[in-house]
This record gives sequence, structure tokens and C-alpha cells, in this order.
Amino acid sequence: MRRIVIATAALVLALTLYPPSPLSASASVTTKRDQDAIQGSWALVDQSFDGRAMPAEEVRASRMTFTFSGDRAAGAIGEHESAATFRLDETRSPREIRMTATDGDQKGRTVWGIYRLSGDDLVLAFPDHPGQAPPADMKAAPGWTVMRFNRSK
Repeated sequence: MRRIVIATAALVLALTLYPPSPLSASASVTTKRDQDAIQGSWALVDQSFDGRAMPAEEVRASRMTFTFSGDRAAGAIGEHESAATFRLDETRSPREIRMTATDGDQKGRTVWGIYRLSGDDLVLAFPDHPGQAPPADMKAAPGWTVMRFNRSK
């Protein structure tokens, strides 16, 4: 349980602490297809941190969720919540997501990541440190936190 708390805390910090990663020099572009498809609530089902998979029981115990509504995202780990705005760029390969904290001590901080969205499956990946090259296959990779979510019914 301690490892999942550390990993999810690292993600929350990454979402609000790190400056933008140079994954893309272009401005973020949100297209309607992914923007519409990502809307709703998502529950964490799998996570890796720095290339190591987290045990399933620790992932379940974290009760981590993301809810997307319009251009806003709300993340929750148990009772702890954070809010951000988000932008998607599905013209990039891999597709990119930019999240900017809208509350807390890190309000206004932005982090870049990558995503894959397919039906009721969403994978988000964020570098543990700015400037790291993204994992091409959206799987566990050193220096990255990779999370797989299923749409909540």
C-alpha cells in the first residue's frame, strides 16, 4: 500500500509541480473526437511507476479516479482531490495531454503527458521528470508513471 501511495502522490505532484515537458514545441490542439470521448469518470485499474508494475491490491486500495467535464479534470485518490484544466492534442504521435492545476499550492503549474483513448479504456502517462522521451508503446517504462483507467459505469 505504501508504494501505491508514493506513486500516486508522485503523479499528483507531477500534475501540479513540474513545468511543461518539451514533448511538443507546438501549441496544444484539442479536437472534438477525443475531447468528447474522454468525458466522464474513469477508475484506475493498472499502474506502473518508473517501469515497475504496482500490485493489483494496492491499485484497488488507492481508489484513484479522474473525471473529465468540458475542459476540466478532477482527480481523486481516496478522499484527496485536485482540479485542473486539460488540453488534448490528437494530431501528435503519441497523442499529448496538457494539464494545468487550478487549485492548491501548485495552482497554475502545467505538466505534459501522453495518452491513448480507446472506447472505455484510457491510458495516461506522465514523465517522472521533465524532458524524458515518451514510451512509444504506452507500457511501463523507466522514468514514467503509466496509468490505465476504465470508464466508470
